[in-house]
Amino acid sequence: MDRRDSLRALLIGSIGTGAVVSSCQVPAKEASGKESSPEVKPGGGYGRTEEEVLLDQRIKAMPSIFNDHELGTLAVFADIILPADDLSSSATEAGVVEFIDFIVKDMVQHQIPMRSAVGWVDREAQNRFEKNFQALSNEQQIEIVEDIAYPEDAKPGFEAATKLFSKVRDLVMTGFYSSQEGVKDLGYMGNVTNFWDGVPTDVLEKHGFVHEEKYVNQYITQEHREVEAKWDDEGNLVYEDLA
Repeated sequence: MDRRDSLRALLIGSIGTGAVVSSCQVPAKEASGKESSPEVKPGGGYGRTEEEVLLDQRIKAMPSIFNDHELGTLAVFADIILPADDLSSSATEAGVVEFIDFIVKDMVQHQIPMRSAVGWVDREAQNRFEKNFQALSNEQQIEIVEDIAYPEDAKPGFEAATKLFSKVRDLVMTGFYSSQEGVKDLGYMGNVTNFWDGVPTDVLEKHGFVHEEKYVNQYITQEHREVEAKWDDEGNLVYEDLA
C-alpha cells in the first residue's frame, strides 16, 4: 500500500481538518462551571483564547477512555496508515495517538467507533491467527488491514469494519496533517518574508534602463533577508550588524 502520497492528495483536495474535527465543542462556561477569568497556564498555544486554553487543559486532564492495549492497537493502526518515509516521521512519532485520545474525550461521538475498530481487529486476528492484532507480524497485520482499507472494494461481511477503519483513518490523517511534522510533509511554507534582489534585467531593458554597476552587488540578498538595510552618505548599501 503506497499510502502517503494518496492520503496527502486526499487531504489537500478536501475541506481540511474541519471535515473531521471541530475542536473543543463544550462551551468554556460549562467546562469551568463559572464565568470568572480562568487561570491559564503558559504554552496554551498560539491563537487560543483564555477560555479555549482552559478547556484544553480540562480535556487533557480527563482520564483516557482507552486502556493501554487499545492505545497500542491504535498506534499500530496509525503507523500502518502513515508509516515513516524518507521525508517525514510516522504518525505515532507525530503524536497522532495522543491527538486521537484528546479528540475522543472532547467529541464523544468518536468513542464507540474507535473502540469498536480496535475490538474488531483483535477478534479478526484471533479468528485468523489465534493472536491479538498487536502480536501479529507486520505481514499478517497488513493482510487484515487490506481487507478493510478500501470502502469501494469491501468484501461481503466486511462492510461495517471498513466503515470503522475509515473513521480511524480520518482521525489519523487529521492528527498527522495538523501536526508540525504533517505540515512539513505537505511542504506548506506559511507566511514568509518575500525576497527581492533588484529589478529584473529584462524589465529594465524593456524600459531602456540598465543596472548601474555600483549597485549590482548591493541589492538585498537571501542571506541578508532578516537584516535591516542601511545606506551610507554616498548611497552605498551597508549592513552594520554584519561587520
